[in-house]
Amino acid sequence: MQPRTQPLRDEHRALLPELAMLRIAADAIGTPAAADHVARSHRLLVRHLLPHIAAEEAVLYPAIDRLAGHDLTATLRRDHDEIRRRTAQIEAAPHHTAARRDSELRSALYGLDAIVRLHLTSEEELYYPLLDEHLDEAAAVTIVAAMQRVNHDSYQATALDARDENATTPRVDPA
Repeated sequence: MQPRTQPLRDEHRALLPELAMLRIAADAIGTPAAADHVARSHRLLVRHLLPHIAAEEAVLYPAIDRLAGHDLTATLRRDHDEIRRRTAQIEAAPHHTAARRDSELRSALYGLDAIVRLHLTSEEELYYPLLDEHLDEAAAVTIVAAMQRVNHDSYQATALDARDENATTPRVDPA
């Protein structure tokens, strides 16, 4: 029998290969390929990771906290704050001098790679087992469906905001 959190674990598994783009983009800073890699990383963040975060905060974390009887997910929400901060750092980087821009982008991208990977591992190893143990099948299905709705709605809002690609994707001029 698969864990009740399997759909959440599957979503993480699908996201992991995409996360490689963060490190690839950081490694590319200062090269002609940097602009494309940073733009792709930014799209990953705003179109996939940030909607995922919104769904976790709206649905999953309150469920975990209710099961625990206290604010067990505070550190996970703090990870989300840092992911949002570093995403904003990427968005602000083009407004700096070239040297500072490159430093800011490297810092943000390498940091995001580490934070997101650790965050996913923490969820899967520490929090999903709690859900698997204490949720019945119906409650698990309800949580997953609600998360998918929030994720979809957040993605749709992001897609509307991103109609003008140049307005939402940071511009990084090649070295």
